[in-house]
Amino acid sequence: MVGSRRIFKGSLRIFSTWAVAVVILMGFASTRAQFSDTSSEGVQPIPTIIEFASTVQSIPLAALESGGRVTTLSWHVIGMRGGDELRLEFYRGAAYVIIHDQPLPASGVMEQPLEHPGNFAPPTYRLSLLDAAGTVIDQRTLVIDYETPPVLARLTAAATPEFEVSGRLPRMETVSTDITRLSLDQLAAGAVVNIRWQIANRIPNSLIVFEQMIGDGETVSIEPPRDALWLPSQGEMTLLPLQPTPNADQILIRARVIDLFTGVIYDELVVVIPVGTPVLPTIPTDATPLPTLQTSAGGGVVPSGSLNPITPISLTPVFAPTLPAPPGVATATLSPNTPQILTFRAVPPLVSAGESTVLTWDVNNAVSVEIQEIGEMGGRGILYLQLPPRGSLSVMLPADARLMRYLLIARGADGAISQQEIIVAVNP
Repeated sequence: MVGSRRIFKGSLRIFSTWAVAVVILMGFASTRAQFSDTSSEGVQPIPTIIEFASTVQSIPLAALESGGRVTTLSWHVIGMRGGDELRLEFYRGAAYVIIHDQPLPASGVMEQPLEHPGNFAPPTYRLSLLDAAGTVIDQRTLVIDYETPPVLARLTAAATPEFEVSGRLPRMETVSTDITRLSLDQLAAGAVVNIRWQIANRIPNSLIVFEQMIGDGETVSIEPPRDALWLPSQGEMTLLPLQPTPNADQILIRARVIDLFTGVIYDELVVVIPVGTPVLPTIPTDATPLPTLQTSAGGGVVPSGSLNPITPISLTPVFAPTLPAPPGVATATLSPNTPQILTFRAVPPLVSAGESTVLTWDVNNAVSVEIQEIGEMGGRGILYLQLPPRGSLSVMLPADARLMRYLLIARGADGAISQQEIIVAVNP
């Protein structure tokens, strides 16, 4: 009896093991059938986007804005049914827009020109799988990231100048307008100023802003309302200047490149537009009048009397008379807004390879001060921005450099620029 009972228990244990194995195999077979495209019983898999990819993984902002780059998008979907639809969209402005006009297959590729989305987002694509009722079954989003410098200095005017940075910072290449002068009447009637700009080394989270400097350090935005905050790195815009104060003889329009995360000012330029009514040429009251001319019967023109000599007309200058210079004062003088570089030196001016030197400067009457590093062959290196009018800066020379030039650039309120360059040599 005992032996029979042991045999029965062993048989039961073996039967249970086989039963569990059969259940596992049946479940595996069912799962496999569910995710395969077809089965012997014709079971369809759940509609699913398996892959959505791009041949381009990242792109510099400047290359995206200039155009000409292309990517190849690819996708693979299983289980699509008769009424299902694939929709491929691009995020442009503030909404997704469809970028194809033909039905998309379950698996396919599409060559797509890369374009800037007109916002602060990187190029973003969305692939959606919809059923016959338009309900989204599955969806994938593909983002092509921006390439940015690995190290980017973000400086503030209050930051200590003792720093070391690498990478090229955004800067204003040009800011210009065709307006050479505005009258008070034109400003009162709502005159506008068409401005053009170009930014170099733009980074994704930066923006250009336009303000009018109205005195005592105050500024006001003169940009017209627009639907999107983003502005391209190169473009033009119509600005709405305000009337200056009664004694002002010019309008100062400041263009800045700022960081939207930190508010850091990377670079700025000021456009100066003179304000005033031009003085028109006048004719002296004592000038001899011209003789009266009459037409003869034959159609010719004959003078009514003998011609008198004409006194030359004296014209006044268009905007301002030329005044003699006071005794002892040179005729050509600097504008009162021209910055003055009092000192700019390097200590020591001769260093060993890989060592650092300290730049010191003292500038008067400047609204911005920056130092541009220039290599021996003229290549531009680090640009130090938003420096104080008086300060010092520790800079390390590249290990392979024989000499480096440092150019101090000081800008005045009216756009006047003063520059001074020094050379730091490397001891051979």
